[in-house]
Amino acid sequence: MNPFGRNKKQQLKQNEQFLFHLKHGYTYISGVLTTFNDWSETNSLPTVDPQKWAV
Repeated sequence: MNPFGRNKKQQLKQNEQFLFHLKHGYTYISGVLTTFNDWSETNSLPTVDPQKWAV
């Protein structure tokens, strides 16, 4: 990626979108891992609240 190239606004937009998706993916995975850790500590798989799995 050349920051001095012609398509820097387009590249910036693509990078912003990519970062947006990465942040949301990280947030989702963090929530899933928290749930798995809770299950691991209790040694059970309770009825899951659908809100925890909502994307």
